[in-house]
Amino acid sequence: MLSSSLPRAARAAILALLTLFAALPARCESLRIFAAASLTDVLVPLAEAYEAAHPQDELTLVLAGSGTLARQIDQGARGDLFLSANADWVEWLRARDIGDAPRVVARNRLVWASLDPLPEGDAPPSGRIAIADPASVPAGRYARAHLEAIDAWDSLAGRLLYARNVRDALAWTARGDVAAGIVYATDAQAVPGLHARAIPADTHPSIDYVALPLTPEGARIATFLSGDAAQAILAEFGFLPPPD
Repeated sequence: MLSSSLPRAARAAILALLTLFAALPARCESLRIFAAASLTDVLVPLAEAYEAAHPQDELTLVLAGSGTLARQIDQGARGDLFLSANADWVEWLRARDIGDAPRVVARNRLVWASLDPLPEGDAPPSGRIAIADPASVPAGRYARAHLEAIDAWDSLAGRLLYARNVRDALAWTARGDVAAGIVYATDAQAVPGLHARAIPADTHPSIDYVALPLTPEGARIATFLSGDAAQAILAEFGFLPPPD
């Protein structure tokens, strides 16, 4: 309540300001999503759909390899949700008591990709091969697991080029810098004219995208990603639904 000792003109001015501030729209809350680089394309329409359903929130996307992002989060980088391309980095953060209640929100597939037609069967193509760095990037770990499963890891060691993330491996392949690359199916389908050959799912671990909420607001985003609207967008971009 305004003091009656204030001059009438001052009270009127303060009331006018209070009325003005009350009429202003609420400020958006800026939320940060740390996401695997392979989600680059689909996250834009997902963010737009989320913001339309939650106008009080404004999303900022931070995209890189899952291992790079997990280390940044562990070192104190501010974020609300971590979207990892596998469960390993999520478990690594949970072991450090970071995040809460992870959930799988989508799955993917692995493919050989090339500008030229690919050989049939399990035979790797000739020439240099791009994969994401197995030391820190889930796509690289999946690629290594596949090559080990077909007894080709050691023989191909001299022809493998490591990219900092799967999108870089895709770019090298699409430019013809390498003869072929092992990338996600969703990445390969986004490049017109790129040949792709499916890699058997039983030659590598399941490719699961795991959402790890870092704040209560991040849990709200994770819930949205599990809903019908977000799942329809993910399906349009070639992602598979999470397991039941």
